[in-house]
Amino acid sequence: MSKIINKALKQAFAKDTEDAEDLAAFDERTDESLISYKQMVKRLKKDGRI
Repeated sequence: MSKIINKALKQAFAKDTEDAEDLAAFDERTDESLISYKQMVKRLKKDGRI
């Protein structure tokens, strides 16, 4: 039983860490300029991502 609980706790803490990292990255990028959807698609095509 404790193995199941430990696994669940590890997954929960990992998710919290990922969320914190995502929020930190979002905060770091708040001063970046916005681009339109068309501009983003154009950039992705130029970079060969789509």
